Amino acid sequence: MENRKRPAEADLSTADIFKTPEKKRVTEQDSDFMSWGVEQTCDHLREIGLEEWQDKFREHEITGDRLSYLSETELETMGIGPLGVRLQILRSLRKLWEIAVEPNKVFNDPIHGHVEIHPLLIRIIDTPQFQRLRNIKQLGGTYYVFPGASHTRFEHSIGVGYLAGRLVQALNERQPELNITPRDILCVQIAGLCHDLGHGPFSHMFDKMFIPRARPEITWKHETASLAMFDYLVSNNGLEPVMKQHGLVLPEDLVFIKEQIDGPLDTKASLSQEAPWPYKGRSEDKSFLYEIVANKRNGIDVDKWDYFARDCYHLGIQNNFDYSRFLQFARVCVVDGKKHICTRDKEVDNVYHMFHTRYWLHRRAYQHRVGHIIETMITEAFLKADKNMEFEGSGGKMFTLSTAIDDMEAYTKLTGISPKSDLFLTQKDAEILTHAFITSCLDYCNSLFTGLPKKSIRKLQLVQNAAARVLTKTKKMDHITPLLKTLHWLPVSFRIDFKVLLLVYKALNDLAPPYIRDVLSFYVPARSLRSSTALLLDVPYVSHKSTGESAFCVYAPKLWNTLPLDIRMASSLGIFKRK
Repeated sequence: MENRKRPAEADLSTADIFKTPEKKRVTEQDSDFMSWGVEQTCDHLREIGLEEWQDKFREHEITGDRLSYLSETELETMGIGPLGVRLQILRSLRKLWEIAVEPNKVFNDPIHGHVEIHPLLIRIIDTPQFQRLRNIKQLGGTYYVFPGASHTRFEHSIGVGYLAGRLVQALNERQPELNITPRDILCVQIAGLCHDLGHGPFSHMFDKMFIPRARPEITWKHETASLAMFDYLVSNNGLEPVMKQHGLVLPEDLVFIKEQIDGPLDTKASLSQEAPWPYKGRSEDKSFLYEIVANKRNGIDVDKWDYFARDCYHLGIQNNFDYSRFLQFARVCVVDGKKHICTRDKEVDNVYHMFHTRYWLHRRAYQHRVGHIIETMITEAFLKADKNMEFEGSGGKMFTLSTAIDDMEAYTKLTGISPKSDLFLTQKDAEILTHAFITSCLDYCNSLFTGLPKKSIRKLQLVQNAAARVLTKTKKMDHITPLLKTLHWLPVSFRIDFKVLLLVYKALNDLAPPYIRDVLSFYVPARSLRSSTALLLDVPYVSHKSTGESAFCVYAPKLWNTLPLDIRMASSLGIFKRK
């Protein structure tokens, strides 16, 4: 029995017992093996003592990019044996790409669940240039209309990188004849991760509304900045050696990544079917790889798949497109002599749902009337602040909001509205920003607040009071009424009454929808009185005082009748507002 006992272990301290084991790392090997030709592959066989099989490799034209896909069965087909020799060859070759045993990190994403991210992508995510995306709202000013739309470009970029990897890996598993290499997969994932690096504050508002007005002499889009920011990210963080360590071939793969984001780097190149192949990163035989992140041919790409699912989730809009079915049925087919990503004909309804979802998102959210108004006000505020807000760029040179796009060091510092913006803005410009972000929200549909308890109105009033104090830089204990008078701001309760009276005036003068006019009627006395020409409204009788008097058809006429006659008889909307 004594012989069956486990031998006693050496005495270990408590610290040694609970010590976290170190990550095992394999020494770095030649990371350029993917670009080897047949002879270089044979040279490597001689180096590792397997020169007797180099003729077989030469006969079957085994190049470096095929080494990671060799299997024991394929080696047997080539005439290499016995089994022990085949396994020895596979073990020796595997050391080429086993560079660092760094496990993938797992992210818990609300849209895609638990996603694994490659270590090289983690290095990119941890850079200041990528972390900047945490402070850039995905939907810009739409957040002020849909409070749930608070997601940022940061999580969207991670989602696109994940979906790009899933699609290219699905194609590789189902069609090994495409010869998709680990380099290709990693480059596609990086392109998906970095495709939105160039977005400015409030996303598309910056490049579609602000820059065209601030610098009308240039044509600029966020994809252009994404390429410049990617180059800056790689160089500023010293990622080139890390990329080589993970098997990328530079600068070829850097060109391939940038081409996936914004098309051919040669802006004069044509993308028509008849034109010569315009891309430099990959040959025409792998044309389908350019349709994964940003599909210039038909617009079906993983970028849309992620923002459809993510935006619908945060906006509360139904998404009927199922990208997992597309992944299941996606195949690469030759169409007009070129390889394209295609899907089964029976999946036409799923593709239709994708474009229909895009239509509804634009109609209900992206092009929302109020959202557009808010972004217009933010643009006006940016234009006012442009010359007063400066950011330090390369060489200590200072750049403004509109010129920061010319220097990526300065552009990295350009995210959302800075809490220290009062250091850069004049009083007038700060007031414009306050109107854009705070007052406009207090006024939006505030006529619906009639009849609310005073304690509820007080919460909104506290928001306005805080904005007034920030704007005038006064202390919390200072009396608020003089501040509101100085700013010419009506208190919230009066703003509600003003909105109601404005609706009544518009309704009586055919400037409002007919359904509002239908609930209003002029007061007609039983006998001739002077008040019959005073434009008074009839106040309906209600049985429930607390709820009935807050109805528009009761509250509005009662409020209207308290106005002086000269205001009720104002000849224009402008005069009515001024009085």
